[in-house]
Amino acid sequence: MIAALLAAGGRSAFAFTEADANTAVDAYLKAFVQPKGEGSFIKGDQNGGDPGFWQEIEEIEGIEDANDRTHGAYNAQVTALLNGFTPPDDIEASSAYRRRVAPVLAQRALRDAMANAQGEKAA
Repeated sequence: MIAALLAAGGRSAFAFTEADANTAVDAYLKAFVQPKGEGSFIKGDQNGGDPGFWQEIEEIEGIEDANDRTHGAYNAQVTALLNGFTPPDDIEASSAYRRRVAPVLAQRALRDAMANAQGEKAA
């Protein structure tokens, strides 16, 4: 096996191209993302259903990763998924409260990260 790798000149081979990755993301969006009002939501399976809070969050993050990789090609889909995301009510806070404070907390986290990256103390 090592001899075969050396004979190939030490070049690496990629299993997927950029186009393959985009095709996979597009197929996922078509199969599992459903429009909802001003946004979209992720179906638990191809027939619908609730994927659950953490699964939906992780799947939105996957589309955000694709958006970063493609320099914004999936920005509309990420925005729609975030607009359609509804966090659950629980004993800690209501869904409406969580949706109201999420942008504030995100801005604070970004501000603190920028300060940290610049060597400053976060506020």
